[in-house]
Amino acid sequence: MEEGRKNDRDKLDYTLLDPELINEFNKYVDVLLPGSTRALFASNPKDRALLMYEVSPMVDNRMYMLAAATVYVACGLSLKTNILRIMQYGAEKYANHNWKLVRPIDRYLAAGYRHLKGGTNEEDCNQPHLAHFCCNMLMMRWFERNGIRLERDQVNDKAKTLM
Repeated sequence: MEEGRKNDRDKLDYTLLDPELINEFNKYVDVLLPGSTRALFASNPKDRALLMYEVSPMVDNRMYMLAAATVYVACGLSLKTNILRIMQYGAEKYANHNWKLVRPIDRYLAAGYRHLKGGTNEEDCNQPHLAHFCCNMLMMRWFERNGIRLERDQVNDKAKTLM
């Protein structure tokens, strides 16, 4: 390391997360945590299946933040470590905030569903699949808040005008 230069290689870059999204996410977590009876049960396959069953309709109904917060509370994921590591991995691989430019955004919804399972995603930055799910839901909420719509919605709207 050069004299006088600070090495931040192993530190997490908090600028990769939108502060408004994190505040919204934390509000959901705060509501869910006090009354939560689910204590870190991600390792039990039967309980994990129940969690997936409960969370899927939330995603289907575009309650992205609620779905992410539910998984976070139920599994004890650490937002500031697992999700940030995923975001940082993507930023190093592509560019900071590059995910905001990817279209169609439907791919993040599809990825969320693929990660709605237990275990570790060894192919992609070695973080828990459920942390990837939370990350995808945060991204979907960002798109929603910024008026960027799913391609399937745009196609459906166009089809309605042709009828």
